Amino acid sequence: MEYLVTKIIHRYSLEDFDKDFLPILEETRNELMLTSVDEIQNLSKDEYSAKAAMKDRPVFNYAVARFGLKKFREVVEAIFSDKYAEVFDEMHTTMVDSIVDVVAQAAPEWLKVLNTIAEMAVSEDMVYTTKPNYDYSFIEYNGKPCFEFNAATTYFKYRAYCKAASMKPLFPSTAAFIHAINNVSMCESTTYKGSVQGSGSNHVLGLDELRFAGFCPPKFS
Repeated sequence: MEYLVTKIIHRYSLEDFDKDFLPILEETRNELMLTSVDEIQNLSKDEYSAKAAMKDRPVFNYAVARFGLKKFREVVEAIFSDKYAEVFDEMHTTMVDSIVDVVAQAAPEWLKVLNTIAEMAVSEDMVYTTKPNYDYSFIEYNGKPCFEFNAATTYFKYRAYCKAASMKPLFPSTAAFIHAINNVSMCESTTYKGSVQGSGSNHVLGLDELRFAGFCPPKFS
């Protein structure tokens, strides 16, 4: 540790740091985050779901940890060559798995509900299945791709699904869930009435923004 500190203080300029750290930060973002809408088409459902859920702050923090591990590895390999290469590889993998778990747990509750509703689109139990053009639809609104859904209908099915699966539902009521959806940044309309059926008006959310927030739409292809 003393060697590392001494090296950084006496031999490491800000330019040296940028040269070492910024490529790691960019590589980490490319590895863990969606960097463009076009990228979505080349990912599997699981890959897309993991990348879409990532946020800037945890990815930056991971890049810092990765940078520190890289510097520590350089010191160890200068002494022991590649004797501990497998250990460092395992540490890297553990770090990646950990950040994925942390981000998943940190997702906002409204997003967790929407992703559960999306999973219900492939449910074999017709009571809980969310149906296209009844519970949700993909539309164009204000010149952009959007996700239209009936919050009341889908949340009612969500609570029934949670009860059947012995899961604790998020939000104490339909009104609380709708209030949360009303205030998300990608909400384009709370009073739209398009192809989706159900009671009351529907919500329209920007689809690209939703995807980048970590939403995996129903019937993903």
